[in-house]
Amino acid sequence: MDMQGLAGNRIFVQAFLAQLCRVIQKNNMRKHPSGALIFFQESSIPQFNQYFLMSEVKNRKTIDLFETKRLKKAIDEKPLEFRSIIETTDLCICITDARGFFVAVNDNYCRVYKYERHELIGKHFSIVVPGANVEELRKLHDKFIQDKYEILRNWQIVTKTGELVKIQIDAGYTEKINGKPHKITFVMPE
Repeated sequence: MDMQGLAGNRIFVQAFLAQLCRVIQKNNMRKHPSGALIFFQESSIPQFNQYFLMSEVKNRKTIDLFETKRLKKAIDEKPLEFRSIIETTDLCICITDARGFFVAVNDNYCRVYKYERHELIGKHFSIVVPGANVEELRKLHDKFIQDKYEILRNWQIVTKTGELVKIQIDAGYTEKINGKPHKITFVMPE
C-alpha cells in the first residue's frame, strides 16, 4: 500500500474512532437491585453502511439518570425544600403520596401535561393516564411504594386537552417528605 493509501486509512480510522468515542461517551449505566448493570444510550445508535462508515439514527430524548440521581439525593438531603428542588431541572417531575395523589408538580410537568398546578395537587395521578391503562398503572404505583424501585419505562399520557403524548419515566422513592412514603416521578416526553 502506498503512503497516500496509508494516510487515507489512518484518517478513516481516526474519524471512525472519534465517532465511536462520541457515541460511547453518550452511554450510561445504572445498577439494577439484582446487581446487574443496565446500559442504555442517551442519544444515538451507531449504524454502518457497506463501507463501514458510521452514521447516527435520529436522536431520541432520554432521561438523564445522573440528573434524576442528583435530584433524588437533593430531596433526601433537604426534604423541606422539595418544591424548589424540583424546579431546578429540565425534567418534568411530579411527586405523589403512597395512595397516588399529587403532592407536587414542577412547571415543566404542568407545561407538558397542559394543566395548572392547582388542577393537579390533591388529585389522583390517574387523571393523566389514558383510560385503558388506569388500573395497570395504579397497581404499578402500589407495587413501587411496596418495592421502592421501578425500571425505566415508556408510557403514554393524556394531556388536559386530550392529546396523547409518549413519555419515558424514571422514579425514585423517598420517606423524607413529611416522614411518609412518596414516589418522585421523572418524565421526559419523546
